[in-house]
Amino acid sequence: MRVTKDPEIRRQELVQASLELFLDKGYEKTSVKDIVAAVGVAQGLFYYYFPSKEDILKEIADYYVEVLIGSVEISAAISMFSLAVKFGIKL
Repeated sequence: MRVTKDPEIRRQELVQASLELFLDKGYEKTSVKDIVAAVGVAQGLFYYYFPSKEDILKEIADYYVEVLIGSVEISAAISMFSLAVKFGIKL
């Protein structure tokens, strides 16, 4: 039976399954067939969202770069706040 889901949910399922498979099997040993099997969708649906396996890897990498940048920004803000408190500077 076909299950219809919101496109963004389906896209995230593909990304999550890809990440798990890349970590488990490695990027080179993971096929699009493996990814769609893990999600339980047709291979054509993968290509509806991503032109290639490389594109889904790029999306995963971009996400983690954004997370890292956010973490660095938070750390910098905390450091600046700590220095301001230490030196009695009002922000």
